Parts: sequence; structure tokens; C-alpha cells
Amino acid sequence: MIKQAVPFFFTILIALLIAGCSGNTGPAGPSLSGSMTGFVTLFQSDGSRAPDQSGVTVSIQGTSLSTTTDSTGRWTIGGISTGTYTVTETKQGYGMSEQQGLQFVGGDIAYYVGKFIMAQPPNFFVALDPVKTIADSNALYVSFTTSGVMKGIEIGVLVAVGADSDVTASDPTKYLFSTTDVIVNPSGASNILATALQSAGFTSGMPAYVVAYPLYYYVSGIGSLYSNYLDHATGRTAYTSLGAPSSVIRLIVP
Repeated sequence: MIKQAVPFFFTILIALLIAGCSGNTGPAGPSLSGSMTGFVTLFQSDGSRAPDQSGVTVSIQGTSLSTTTDSTGRWTIGGISTGTYTVTETKQGYGMSEQQGLQFVGGDIAYYVGKFIMAQPPNFFVALDPVKTIADSNALYVSFTTSGVMKGIEIGVLVAVGADSDVTASDPTKYLFSTTDVIVNPSGASNILATALQSAGFTSGMPAYVVAYPLYYYVSGIGSLYSNYLDHATGRTAYTSLGAPSSVIRLIVP
């Protein structure tokens, strides 16, 4: 009888444990409605602040809700239900801005999304130096020159490195590594360590395709003035107000 009772006891114990683990998770929270608000600041191709901040279309993806900014760049959208949203800001001639994965609860107080920059592509040019853009045992040395801007002006240049010749920084799936440099016109360089490339997904001996872009004018006291957003699918930045790209140079990762 004892040999038969022991298995029966453990069967009952396991059943009780399973029942305890699969208990109720509690009721879902209430679904509320409310509003989002924020600001957009517009910058022109020469780095100056646009005199009129109106006319930016702000949309909430997955809904029919949208609005436009007023002359100060402020916007507000009401009637939003509890949920997770992506907010997109667009205006003709300016790089778009986007905020993904916003957790919106709702309620009486407007949810402040923040202040975001939208810029026109800068009106200068960047060219890679094919002689000085090289790879050695430790790094990629990327040398570039700029044109179309007054000498002595501080500007921002973006260098992107991808695994294919169609590398572009406007699409975060088309590059693996990027870096920005503030230089004093007309020339500059980026030294990209092999360890940084390897952390981005490159391996030694792998082809690396390098491209450079005009990114922004540097304004003292304000800083970087370009449009971008973080792409949650890749964890990389999508740069949306780039100037014309340079030619692409192929190197080999050290």
C-alpha cells in the first residue's frame, strides 16, 4: 500500500503546483483617451532657424489623427487611446523626424513628446580623398574635403560604412557603422578603429564601403542641426536631412 500511495501523493502535488502557476493575471488596466503635445524646430539649409515654424504635419501612425504646427512649432493631438504609437513629423523640403515606441497612457494631462529638430539638407558638398582614404592594421583612415561653404566655418560631416556598395546613411539597414565629425572647412578626417568596426558587425578581411555626407552647419550654443530618428528595428540612426553623398570607396577591414 505504501508503494502505491507515494506516486499518488506526488501526482496530487504536481497538479496543485500547476494550478497555482496558471492562476489569474489580474484585470487589464483601463483604456483612457488623452492628448499628445510637442514642439518642432525648423532649420534652413544654411544652418539658420526658419522664421516661421508652422506647416509641419504631425501624424500618429496606425490612426487617422494628425495636425500641423503653429508659428512657434507647437502641436497638439487629442482623442488618442491608450497604446503604443509612432509619431511622425514631415514637411516638404525638410528631413522627417520620427519617435517610435511611445507608451501612451492617456488622461487629463497632455503627454509631452518633446522638442525635435527638422532641417533642410545643408548646402555644401563633401568629397572623399581616394589617395588618403586607406586601411592599415589598426583602422580605416577616411580623409575628405568640402566645398561650397566659406572657409573657417564649422560644419558637420557624416561618414557611414556598410558591407555593400549601395551603402547609405538614410536607410539604417544599409550601413553598419557611422560617425560624425565637426570640422573647420575645408578639410577633415575620421579615424575609425578596427575594434569599432568589429563591434558593429564587420570581421577582419571583410570589404567595407565608405561614403561621406554633408550633415549640418555647427551653430555655437545650439550644436547639431540635422534631422534624424532612432530606428528600433536596427538600433541605428536614420539620417533624413543629408546633403549629396560622396563617391563610395571600397576598403578592407583590418
